[in-house]
Amino acid sequence: MEAIQYLKNIYTGRENILRHICLFSVFGILAIAVTKSLAHSLGLTYFGYAPSSLFETEICIILSIMIILFMIGYGYNYSNSIFKEKNELPDITLKSYIYFIKMVPIILIYTAYTLFLIFIGLSAFNLKQNTHMAILYLTIILFFMPFVQIILLIYSKDFKQNLKLYNPATIFKILPKTISPIINFLIYLIPVFFIFILVPYYICEYSNNLVNFPLKLCLRILSLTFWIYFIQIIYYVYLQGLVNIIKSKSLEINE
Repeated sequence: MEAIQYLKNIYTGRENILRHICLFSVFGILAIAVTKSLAHSLGLTYFGYAPSSLFETEICIILSIMIILFMIGYGYNYSNSIFKEKNELPDITLKSYIYFIKMVPIILIYTAYTLFLIFIGLSAFNLKQNTHMAILYLTIILFFMPFVQIILLIYSKDFKQNLKLYNPATIFKILPKTISPIINFLIYLIPVFFIFILVPYYICEYSNNLVNFPLKLCLRILSLTFWIYFIQIIYYVYLQGLVNIIKSKSLEINE
């Protein structure tokens, strides 16, 4: 089962364990910053109190954005490492921001394509009268997301500009070669994902039965941290799977 082997790659080695501790700590900071921001802007106090001042809120928002951008860059730092036959997680350094900056143009282009298609589709359907058609349309867009990710990963291999990678028609060139292995991979990955998210779910459920409010909030923040952590781990497994599909199929998009 490839997904299990990819998990082993992520956790094997003493240095990898230290990196996981660092990642979990960063995600804990992100969980606190995001929940405080939401408590201030939306009044959502399930995970904690709102910041005591506007300045504190601004710090939480900026910190959340900085960590999210770092993690996007870290993911593509990892995919670049996998292409170089390094399956362990990369070091937690500010270098991930450089990888993020390198990925910005192609991420923006495909984000714009996706949002445009969503806007056109939802504009064409009356959501109240054609809800099923709108859901079907969004499902079709979701179906193409792994193939968009493959294009982004091909770019992350060496970060060389290639106009064909920016052409959405490229998706239909790689789809016939990759659709079968991607489906097979996701069949194994999705159950692993659901098993992982049971841990934070039960922590959160347990917290709801506590009377001690500070302890209840601590456990809720802990459950949210585990949510973020496990989602990221599954994402790294997902990246390993897609990169290995690219390598096995010798996918190259020549200019």
